[in-house]
Amino acid sequence: MKDRILHFLALENLSPTRFADLIGVQRSGVSHILAGRNKPSFDFIEKMLHTFPNLSAEWLVMGTGEVYKNTAVATPVAPSLFDEQEVDKKDVEPNYEPQPIKSIPPAQPPKAGKTVESITVFYTDKTFSIYHPE
Repeated sequence: MKDRILHFLALENLSPTRFADLIGVQRSGVSHILAGRNKPSFDFIEKMLHTFPNLSAEWLVMGTGEVYKNTAVATPVAPSLFDEQEVDKKDVEPNYEPQPIKSIPPAQPPKAGKTVESITVFYTDKTFSIYHPE
């Protein structure tokens, strides 16, 4: 079965690393299967068939029939990092108003020869601001 998986990876132009990420298994698991140290588990085969719905289970498991269920090349279900997708800007940039600082303890004068590099203020909404003296 490892030879069929290798053949499938070549047809799909997938590296073992990308393949592991797509089907949701550890990269080392794919490496062990492709090296012949381990045989693929039922879970591995199930994830592979779920991610590539056009892949023929009969070909993958038994080695009979065609690689794909029909003549079209399968497209993975999981989107690529580089696929273009519409993104709603409100989901990317949180809408929040910085809270005014209520009180700041008096600053201690810096020790001789030391200067302030930056000041970080943490807000209750889990955001922060970094100030750098000029």
